[in-house]
Amino acid sequence: MDIGLIKKYINERKVAIYGADSLGLDLLNILERGHGINVDFFVDRKADSLGIVYGKAVKSCAQISMDECYCVIASFKSFSAIEQLLQEMGFKEKLDYCGYFDVDSQPVTIEGVPIGKHTFGFSVFIDALASIRSIGSFCSINKTASIGKDHAFLLSTSAAVFNTDRSFSKYLKQHLARYGHCGHAKLLVK
Repeated sequence: MDIGLIKKYINERKVAIYGADSLGLDLLNILERGHGINVDFFVDRKADSLGIVYGKAVKSCAQISMDECYCVIASFKSFSAIEQLLQEMGFKEKLDYCGYFDVDSQPVTIEGVPIGKHTFGFSVFIDALASIRSIGSFCSINKTASIGKDHAFLLSTSAAVFNTDRSFSKYLKQHLARYGHCGHAKLLVK
């Protein structure tokens, strides 16, 4: 989905990220630093124990409404369950909520560093962006990753985007038809 369309659907509502974990942090960085969209709060089933995460309040699902906020789901494993819960509350797909893949379907530039589409875990390097030239598409970067030179680019990535319950297959099929492979993790240092 086009980010301009998401901005149109947000309209005057607050923006909430459903999922206050590391994927939620990536989404926070994409929305705020990459697209200039202010995130007002997180929604999470563990809201009572979390309180404030990444400088944002965390609310329970019972504390939100579709009139108040536009939700962006930051979950791969639980996407379908969260989507069903939102729909039961009256939220409509695209008009009232979207998923991580809808927001990161195009490359984004954060602090001058291009970050490829469908890449997650990059927030690990958010304080080191000055030393990074770019981060490729389809990268799965874990929290123990480090920046180094001479990475072996012929090793393919094991990004979780290929193992999700969300209908990602159309993107994967398009990519495979065009390039004949699933992509390679690529982080280029300056």
